[in-house]
Amino acid sequence: METNRNDALLKFSLGIVSVIAIFFILIQLQSILIPFVFAALLTLLTYPIIEQLVKWKVPKILAILIVSVLIIGMLFLIYFLVATSSRGFSQGWGNYSVRLTAIVAQILAIFGYTPDEMLQLIDAETSGFSISSVLDAFFSSGIISGLLGSITSFLGDVFIVLLFWLFMSGGRDAFEKKLDKIFGGREGQVMLSYEQINKQVRSYILIKTLISFLTGTLTGLIVVLTGGDFAILWGIVAFLLNFIPNIGSLIATAFPILFLFLKFGVNLNFIAGSILLILNQNIIGNYLEPIYLGKHLNLSTVFVLLSLLFWGWVWGISGMFLAVPFAAICIIIFENNDSLKPLALLLGGGTENLKNESEK
Repeated sequence: METNRNDALLKFSLGIVSVIAIFFILIQLQSILIPFVFAALLTLLTYPIIEQLVKWKVPKILAILIVSVLIIGMLFLIYFLVATSSRGFSQGWGNYSVRLTAIVAQILAIFGYTPDEMLQLIDAETSGFSISSVLDAFFSSGIISGLLGSITSFLGDVFIVLLFWLFMSGGRDAFEKKLDKIFGGREGQVMLSYEQINKQVRSYILIKTLISFLTGTLTGLIVVLTGGDFAILWGIVAFLLNFIPNIGSLIATAFPILFLFLKFGVNLNFIAGSILLILNQNIIGNYLEPIYLGKHLNLSTVFVLLSLLFWGWVWGISGMFLAVPFAAICIIIFENNDSLKPLALLLGGGTENLKNESEK
């Protein structure tokens, strides 16, 4: 009895130490791990193209070179759009800052406060601030700048990402041959599960990326058609934030609507733009995305929130973008492992998973 208790205590202690060690590694090595993860996801997306080129009798080295040129071209285009959008927003923010400051002052006046009094009420040491400087910090150099700055920072690590991608793409066949030998060939259960997981994860990432691209493109078009400013910026923001469910779509809709209101007030442009932006997010998020991603990939809201909090804390904004793909990958892996299927049912959203499981 005493031996069993000591063994249990030892296992518990080792578990705690392992968790702490994993947290430490994730945080301390994020500069390497984040590019590695993006490279792994990029490999999942692009390797089928390499395989297709090889089937067309293109040498594998040349196929990898062709795909790498395409990737570099797309990254350069993204960098150009982000830099242009950031510069345009910084130059045009001044007019919007004046209007937004006036609206905030009018709202506070209803409650009998001036902006300076409200700032002093919040913190007695803010006498040197103004409502305009606070709004500037939040919009111009805060959330928008932070988001675009994270993209620019990631693009600055593009060499590391491409280096990882080259090794992963070039060595994938050899890696799978080793798995064949270890786990008994392609007909073995482990290899079948590996291929199924690989296929489902690739499909999820590809479909999610395409749907996010559609969301961002339509957001930009709506802003253009309704006469708004910063259409490319809001399209990029909508594309990125679509990877963060609920909160992301809310922010991606609220910002362009706010700036339409600041430019036009309550008129036809503002009303039409608001309706179209809301419809865009709701139709794609609630109808189109579930159809193509499959109901079994609906995630528990609590699980998504915990994933966002955890990866956001560990890897910042990059972690928040990766949180939901990580959660979806976990669900896919759990569903393809008999011993872990209960976890997939527990972490899945809604009752569709339970229905599907009971029908089997």
